[in-house]
Amino acid sequence: MDQVEKYRKIILSKKVTVMVFMWVLIFIGFSTYMISMSKLSVSGFKISEVEKNIKTLEEENKKLTLELSNVTNMASIEQFGEAKKMVKVDKIDYIDSMPSVAMK
Repeated sequence: MDQVEKYRKIILSKKVTVMVFMWVLIFIGFSTYMISMSKLSVSGFKISEVEKNIKTLEEENKKLTLELSNVTNMASIEQFGEAKKMVKVDKIDYIDSMPSVAMK
């Protein structure tokens, strides 16, 4: 009977060891999963922040491109006027096309 009890204790201790090992593996796996999910969510926030920044910069780029084209157009118009020896106008006088008499 002593040997049977001895084998039972050995088998029981092996079962306990296997169970402890399995729980440790489950804990490590769960911890790894939670850490990776946390990092993934943080990187998702960073990506959305960068995308917003990209949209803002694209809009600013469009505005600056339009402003640059306006400036270059004005410069080319001035150069054209100088080349044709046109004179700059300081004051503009408008002519009324409607007579001051009431229309019937």
